[in-house]
Amino acid sequence: KDLSLLIGGWFKEVGTLIDQFGGAIDKFIGDCVMAYWVKAQTASDIDYVIQPLKAALALVELADIFGDRFKELLPAHEFKIGVGIHTGETVMGNIGTIGRPDFTSMGDSVNVAFRLESQTKVTGKTILVGPELASLGATAFEFEDLGPMSLKGKNEKIQVSYLIRPKG
Repeated sequence: KDLSLLIGGWFKEVGTLIDQFGGAIDKFIGDCVMAYWVKAQTASDIDYVIQPLKAALALVELADIFGDRFKELLPAHEFKIGVGIHTGETVMGNIGTIGRPDFTSMGDSVNVAFRLESQTKVTGKTILVGPELASLGATAFEFEDLGPMSLKGKNEKIQVSYLIRPKG
């Protein structure tokens, strides 16, 4: 019961944080949160890049605070997060059945984001991003180029970067 309340509190705080940075939660999948940002129609607007990067850094800070609470309840366990962010076109809409529709985002970019999140466990780096985010976000953030990586379900390697911190 205590663990359920604690995790429920985590999801509530994550939801508030994602909302603060202009994102929307698509769904909760087990212990995972899937969120998205929509690119504005104006070509000069890169908030769809800047805001998720800011949110990712804030999530890591929140996870550190939450980890202390988690440790109090379960001293033998650790609370860690990994964040994968990728850009690209998606299809958004209802899938499922008539009695159980589920609004979601689908597409290769969604799959790549999930694969990047999985790579955080392999690399030991908390926030991994695809090439467009690293390129467009480079004016405002510091990244470490991790080189091309093989991701499950992808025939070609993808350039991956680790988000370090904001510049300045």
